Amino acid sequence: MQGNAGLQERLILRADQVSVPHLDKSYLEYAGEKAASVRRLHRTSVAITHAGGSSKPREPFPVIAGIVAARSSWADGLGYAFRSNLPAGEDERLDCGCAPEDGAFDDFSGELEVVGADGTLIYFLFRLLGRGCQIICVSGAVGSILERKGFHYDQDDDQVRDFQA
Repeated sequence: MQGNAGLQERLILRADQVSVPHLDKSYLEYAGEKAASVRRLHRTSVAITHAGGSSKPREPFPVIAGIVAARSSWADGLGYAFRSNLPAGEDERLDCGCAPEDGAFDDFSGELEVVGADGTLIYFLFRLLGRGCQIICVSGAVGSILERKGFHYDQDDDQVRDFQA
């Protein structure tokens, strides 16, 4: 019995040591590399056949790349250090991001816009939706961030709900 108690203590301690993603130089570089790998893919489109005939192939839409983390690791949040570490290459560019404890950013208007922590999640979601983006899956780090901010993602009906509702 003593052995099991020791195992449980180790498991509890290990669970307390789980790290939550945060924005730092290496995470931004990683996200930039992922964005570039997707943007460099050869993308095609085909004609769409429907009851009324067929439509011309659509031009591939621009890839919007973003990053989500719980917080920034820099003392000034999404300030100078963050801005100077954003990937600069066209393919590596991050169009948007959210770190609810520090703020959100996007360059949808052609210039980098950064907002503080108040209303960050709503700002981020509405800016994405305003670009015509569909939120396909809310899970992993995003789900845990939403839950810490008082929201819950219900996978059964694909809805984000306020815990108070």
